[in-house]
Amino acid sequence: RGGATMRLALLRSQLCLASLTTVAAAPLLLLLLLSMLLLQVDERYLPQLAAVLTFPQSVGIVGGRPGASLYFLGAQGSSVLYLDPHEVQEAVELPEGAATYHCSTPRLMPLTSIDPSLAIGFYCGSASDVDDLCSRLQQAAQQAAGAPLMTIDTGEAAQQRGTTGSGAREGEQYKDADGGAAE
Repeated sequence: RGGATMRLALLRSQLCLASLTTVAAAPLLLLLLLSMLLLQVDERYLPQLAAVLTFPQSVGIVGGRPGASLYFLGAQGSSVLYLDPHEVQEAVELPEGAATYHCSTPRLMPLTSIDPSLAIGFYCGSASDVDDLCSRLQQAAQQAAGAPLMTIDTGEAAQQRGTTGSGAREGEQYKDADGGAAE
């Protein structure tokens, strides 16, 4: 497996459905932090990064290039479309000045220039959105030719390893900083 692989523990019984089937049924904003510990993103991960930007649940990628933070919101070919959150402009009266908040030309950057520390964001408004996201991520991992950007743990693998959803072995509990059992 590649160095950037992250185990995404979306345990169906604990996170996916538990967070969305409560009486209040709150939406889920999922931010997946990736630090690939490399000087640049391995080219095996570039198609996967572009693919997650096409998912209906995607809210983009917060990352950048070395020395600059950027917000990536789409992909086109081998480039990503981005916004620079540091661009300063004068306050304007609305609605007349609303046009100043739109850029006339899209900003593109080669995928190969992305800094390897980034956060991928997904918004799921319902349990079916979570199921669809899990399905898309599993499909992307299967198509990754042995180097998935992330994987989904459905709980079956955890049971085979003899661990709970928290990663503790069956019958064990993690201790908090005071030595008490962590919840």
